[in-house]
Amino acid sequence: MGAASVSTLALPLLALMLAVPGALGAQTGYGPGYGPPVQGRAAMGEALVLPPEVVPPALQEAVGAAVQGYPAVAGARAEATAREADLRGAKWQRFPSLTVDALALGGGNQFNNDNGLVANVTVEQPLWTGGRINGGIDRAEALLTAGGNAVRETQMDIALRTVQAYYDLVFSTRREAIIRAGLARQQRLVDTIGRRVAQEVSPRADLELARSRIAQLEQDLAATLGQRQTSYNQLLQLVGRAQFDLGPVPVWRARKVAGVDEAAIQRALECSPQIARLQFETQAAEAERKVARGSLFPQLVAQASRNEVTGTRAGLALRLQTGNGLSQVAAVSSAASRIDALTFQRLEAERDLGNAVQQDLVIEGAARSRAEAGSRAAEASDLVTASYERQFLAGRRTWPDVMNAVREALAAELSVAEAETSAMAATARILLRSCAWAPAMAGDDERAMKAAVAAMPAPEARPLPEAMP
Repeated sequence: MGAASVSTLALPLLALMLAVPGALGAQTGYGPGYGPPVQGRAAMGEALVLPPEVVPPALQEAVGAAVQGYPAVAGARAEATAREADLRGAKWQRFPSLTVDALALGGGNQFNNDNGLVANVTVEQPLWTGGRINGGIDRAEALLTAGGNAVRETQMDIALRTVQAYYDLVFSTRREAIIRAGLARQQRLVDTIGRRVAQEVSPRADLELARSRIAQLEQDLAATLGQRQTSYNQLLQLVGRAQFDLGPVPVWRARKVAGVDEAAIQRALECSPQIARLQFETQAAEAERKVARGSLFPQLVAQASRNEVTGTRAGLALRLQTGNGLSQVAAVSSAASRIDALTFQRLEAERDLGNAVQQDLVIEGAARSRAEAGSRAAEASDLVTASYERQFLAGRRTWPDVMNAVREALAAELSVAEAETSAMAATARILLRSCAWAPAMAGDDERAMKAAVAAMPAPEARPLPEAMP
């Protein structure tokens, strides 16, 4: 039997069965057409919140670039696109299926001897499946929404990493400036004690002590420059650029930032993309259990077939597929256990997120107190150092007293810089996790996104600018 004759038989049957969904729409809920459109990524996003004033412009730019072009974000978007196709495939299960079989007939009668190969064309329209089709659609819809939240979750993770890299760079920059200022001050003291040693007013040990302190500061400066280069390279890797304008060093604001309070924990739990993803994955698992339960029941299908042996037949068929052994019963149990596992994962995520925000609140509060106390201590250390220098010249203080006072003043300045940077970093993390600051996300056009990623230059290590102005 040729391909032309198969097509001739199949087309009338297919036209007949395609009319069935419209006729049975009231009973099955199937629409006469393709069904509602699949929601795209634009429906997954949240309303964007403008970044607050406490977020430096350079950090806003860095986070925006990172969440748009980082490969992990592009991969999450590709997975979300695949789930859109999965949903379309699940909706197509409502429509008829066409099967063409080639039957090789053996001997036994004259017809079989004359027709060794016969084509059988079958068209089936599902009428009742025990909830398998609807369950598959529900599962695909839940996974699609979970995929959108997975994109936001990845973006949140990249944004937090960018914040950490940025403020590590800020602290290294401030530390470098403080150490360089300390070196200049220490060099002035070396010159002073050098003249006194040359005049045999002070012992040479005092000069060696001053030089050893300079050597220690030079070691600290070298380590700080290495840390700064590492932080800068990490930031370049995240933003996907060969160079990045860091802008001025951000200034710590002593006033309390709106949104950085205990209520941020609840806001973070409500807007967390990770928790939302786990909730929708739980819904998908519940739909999977619905599908597994439906497989225990028979299906009712409308069937039409034609071949040269039996001719044309049409009617209703009740089909029961038990699977191997009790595998379908085990599938129901597996789906139920998966729901429990996802529920516990969600509870764990809620605890981890609440603990992370609580820790940042503690860090921010403690750093704020340390910065305020450290500023007073730094001012007092500067006064003490200046007084000790005068008293040393008057013979009322020893040279080690002066060296220790200088070291304490430098340590106080470094402590203030660390506390202020820590407070700013914790504030940014709290605002991110509580969605008070929502960086601009990339556009929904997939081709534009792929083109932007493809055109992104490969990050490489570049020397830092002399200093952040």
